[in-house]
Amino acid sequence: MSVVIACEPWLEPREALEGLAGLPASERRKVGEILVSRGLNPGLQRNRAAAAARGDWLWFLDRDARPDPGCLEALLAGAREGKADVAGGPDLPPPGETPGGLDSDAALGSFFGSLECRHRYRAAGAPGPCGEGRLIGCNLLARRTVFRATGGFREDLFPNEENEWLERAQRSGARLWRVPAAAVRRPRPATGLSLAAKAYAYGRGRARQWRAAGGGIAAAVRLAPLVLPALWGACAWAATRGGALAEAAGVLPVAYLLGCLAAARAAGRSRAWPRFVLLHHGYAGGLLAGLLSPAARLGADAEVRRLPFSALA
Repeated sequence: MSVVIACEPWLEPREALEGLAGLPASERRKVGEILVSRGLNPGLQRNRAAAAARGDWLWFLDRDARPDPGCLEALLAGAREGKADVAGGPDLPPPGETPGGLDSDAALGSFFGSLECRHRYRAAGAPGPCGEGRLIGCNLLARRTVFRATGGFREDLFPNEENEWLERAQRSGARLWRVPAAAVRRPRPATGLSLAAKAYAYGRGRARQWRAAGGGIAAAVRLAPLVLPALWGACAWAATRGGALAEAAGVLPVAYLLGCLAAARAAGRSRAWPRFVLLHHGYAGGLLAGLLSPAARLGADAEVRRLPFSALA
């Protein structure tokens, strides 16, 4: 087992290493090496580490992802059970998460907030086959042979480089498997603005992923959140027309806000309803930026450092 951690040059992967050190001894013994790859291009960093890896499996972790005890065992068991080439689990908030972080978590983990991608932020459901929308790159286990055979991550794409690779791997015949019990813990955005910024980055990455794949009608459904700015534009136009059209247009924003409030209450966080608004519109803004802006400028190099098993002691 090779653990691959992508990290910015000026930071240390403290949370990931502490989480690995906290795994039971039976799990730690499965870890042959830890590869910390530093740079400013996560796709390139992970590819360089994967090229140097010696393990049969690659476990991709983000620097701030703390695996729960039992996470690695659950991933390996899920891969065996599903005869899978890739297995992944959810990204959950840590114990003691701030109230603001829990508000963001309510939006991220809600159907109204994230549709299918909510499964990345919830441990609910049974293990089973899945598509890329239910897996997340901060907690992803892949067969080294399959990762290399499918070309690894695109190095001109971030974020969403893992989603693009998962789609490509699945098209090549790889089997993807979701393991709800195999969780890592990462802090949630503490403020509405930080959640909107995160959503913006995800939306921009999704649009660039769509462009990198050559577009296509089937994949265009992921651009559906663009309906929000289009809808508000149509409402503004209708309001200038007066009469029944303007009255009908006024109903839509109210209905949308009531939907946000209902989703927040269903998640047990009534005060979190503005986070749904910020999540949706941040993502839609990112989609627009990703469709209209040039490709991301990413780093061109990575430094890979191998840590021995004793680093977990």
